[in-house]
Amino acid sequence: MRFFPNYSSNYYCPGCDNRIYAEDPIPEKYYHHDSLHTIFSGYSDSLGDLISQINDTIDIAKCENCKTIFWMLDLEKHREPKYIKSKENETTSESRKPIPPFSPIELTINDYFKVLKTFELNKENEYKIRLSILWAYNDRIRYYDKKKLYTNEKDYERWLDNALKLMNLLEETDDINKFILAELNRNLGRFDECIRIVSTIESNIYEKVKEVLIHECKMENKMFVRIGEFQLVIF
Repeated sequence: MRFFPNYSSNYYCPGCDNRIYAEDPIPEKYYHHDSLHTIFSGYSDSLGDLISQINDTIDIAKCENCKTIFWMLDLEKHREPKYIKSKENETTSESRKPIPPFSPIELTINDYFKVLKTFELNKENEYKIRLSILWAYNDRIRYYDKKKLYTNEKDYERWLDNALKLMNLLEETDDINKFILAELNRNLGRFDECIRIVSTIESNIYEKVKEVLIHECKMENKMFVRIGEFQLVIF
């Protein structure tokens, strides 16, 4: 889950009504920058979080208390918090202590698949969820020192189904979409198609990334890889 730092608020869980203390995600329509000069050092599936920054936040989370899954932007906030009630005397200071807030927690792979089945998603939100699933599988190796992306054949089939459906949501309309499509094709072993897509990216700010992906295709490597440091200037 990747939030823009903005300001923190008390949200209220739609499942248990307890407070959730978290940073506000910024809606895409309010996000604008004239230029971005920065050094990125990330992975081929996300380009150092560049994809998530340009494509808005992935603002879905789960309540630590009741495990309800929700979109952050849909939560109610800025109202009187719930208080602990005292059986003996409701006017004591103890009775006026707000219930401690819970933190939102990241979704698991199973949670993301549950969202796909139970939430009504438009194309944009389905794209966000399926991209999050791609990242979550890769996180098994990236952050949790697992040796394999998949636990068994059924798990692989879920990954494959998600990858194919994510590809169907994307068109070669901009460089970010092209990078995601190229990476998915490489993950699937379609190295020639990955090279073809990468070769259509004309902006010279991505030369380092293009070189890495083409090299990995020539090595017939399907796994996501770390991209060394590169500078981007985005207008």
